[in-house]
Amino acid sequence: MSRTEVQIPKLPGFGFSHHVGKSDFRKASRFGYKDGQCIYTPREEQEQAKLLGDRPLTNTRHPFEMSSSEWMASKNPLQSESSFTPRYALLDKKVLRYYGVYVDTVDPSVIGSAPLDAQVRDNNFVHECTILYYLEDGTMQVGEKRQDNSGMMQGQVVKRTHVPKPIYNEEGWILPNPNEAPNGTASLLNDSSSSLSSFYTPDDFEIGGEINIFGRLFYIFDCDQFTRDYHDQVLGRPIEPAVIHTARQNAPKDKYIAHVTRQKTAKMELAHRHTAFAASGIIKEEDHGAYLKFLQWDTKVLRFYCVWDDRQTMYGDQRKFVIRYYLANDTMDMVEDKVANSGRVTGNFLKRGRVPKKTPASIVGTGDVHTGDYYTPADLMVGDTITIYNRIFFIYGCDEFTRRYYAQNFGISDMPEYDVEHEQQPQAIVRAPVPPYTGFGTQEDSFGSVLYLVPKPPHKSFQKMLDNEKKRLRFRARLAKPKDSLDEQRRFIITYFMGDDSISVYEETINNSGRVGGKFLERSKIAKPDPELGSSNLEYYEIQDMIIDTVVTFNCHEFYLMEIDEYSRKILLKMFPGREDLVKK
Repeated sequence: MSRTEVQIPKLPGFGFSHHVGKSDFRKASRFGYKDGQCIYTPREEQEQAKLLGDRPLTNTRHPFEMSSSEWMASKNPLQSESSFTPRYALLDKKVLRYYGVYVDTVDPSVIGSAPLDAQVRDNNFVHECTILYYLEDGTMQVGEKRQDNSGMMQGQVVKRTHVPKPIYNEEGWILPNPNEAPNGTASLLNDSSSSLSSFYTPDDFEIGGEINIFGRLFYIFDCDQFTRDYHDQVLGRPIEPAVIHTARQNAPKDKYIAHVTRQKTAKMELAHRHTAFAASGIIKEEDHGAYLKFLQWDTKVLRFYCVWDDRQTMYGDQRKFVIRYYLANDTMDMVEDKVANSGRVTGNFLKRGRVPKKTPASIVGTGDVHTGDYYTPADLMVGDTITIYNRIFFIYGCDEFTRRYYAQNFGISDMPEYDVEHEQQPQAIVRAPVPPYTGFGTQEDSFGSVLYLVPKPPHKSFQKMLDNEKKRLRFRARLAKPKDSLDEQRRFIITYFMGDDSISVYEETINNSGRVGGKFLERSKIAKPDPELGSSNLEYYEIQDMIIDTVVTFNCHEFYLMEIDEYSRKILLKMFPGREDLVKK
């Protein structure tokens, strides 16, 4: 700092504040709104907007782009503009849909040299496409309509992205540098100072016009109703129906697709006409032969139930089959009835085809195995025996449709049913004996190892456990067969747990008796005494076995039930009303 400068002391009255005359002390924002989107705004534009007395970058939008609240606010100036809807939310899921085609020229060697191909193909493939324009961010997507048996990859042609307009110069059509279109720059599409203004907008689409998308020229011939309303209300260019009709007429046509469509339509009309004539009886069968027969009897099948008795051979059996006779072309096939636990793989026993009446037994594995007649419906009757490839089958029944067919065409209305079930000797079911209970653990645990290779836990009644979890019956007992006077003085408390039918025993403590009281028997399910040690079907004590003045045996110890407490007495009377003998005092 030079000495010539005069320093003003920082005292009141000697300084100047930059806040003098300022009334708005809010922090300036660097973001403004343009077309409903919040974008970065330079300081210069904000200062210029303040001088003009307007909000930065506020534009008047068409009512088609406004929400209902914004449109009402524009009609009523007194309404607040706090209910502002940004563009990305306002135009979400609003898509313009155009229909167009593009033409591919292929090498004639790929098409083929057939005269028909030369007449209907003309070396061009016409692809029908749908062009989607998303108003939310100005992106586009192109999808091709799938054609049956086209042999080409179809579906999505252009993924959703910003599509730049091509630029024409002396070298031809070129595209802008794609690096100039980074992601997230959709808000700058209308900025004239940015190179992104070269992307396609709805103003570039015209019915009957062409559009170049990445080097492919698409001809637009139609659009959907929403797109028509957008052109009419927003762009101010209504689309007349005559324009769409003319554009459809001028659209390129694929001669081969048109030829195939005409062929399919002609075949369908002929089939419907023949079906109607056959149903009305105007055309006779000999006039059109097999084709008319197919139209009249297609999906009509005769079903016969037959049996092949092969019990005279070793390991033979009586096997049942279903013969299906197809009236459309006089073919037959056979399917075996599925029998449970038969040990055979059932299914198609005879492949569908014409079955001869006689087959030479010496012919094996040749192409044509017969020269005689074939089976017809006249040869298949219930009660007859037929031979199919040296196997004898007896027809014992048929279905309802077959009965109606024979009644209408052969006059046979009383086709009988035969019982072919042979008496089988009842076979005793041999089961492995259950091994005896070893005494270790519970019987359910031991029996689980017999039923399963990996034992499963025994099943428990959870509902019974929840209902009777805290219910316990208490009895006072003594030894039924005391050995001496000291045993006569011993007293026990037997507790019966109703939740899982388990029992525990505690011995009362008697002073100066020389015996230690306490737990006498651990809580567990106790089986009733069985004279056969190791029985596989033990019975456990249940609540109805606990009766006053009776003797129960727990692991070779006999107890005489003397008394019951009041709580247990009420529970038993509630469970067994009228049985005072169970709870007598």
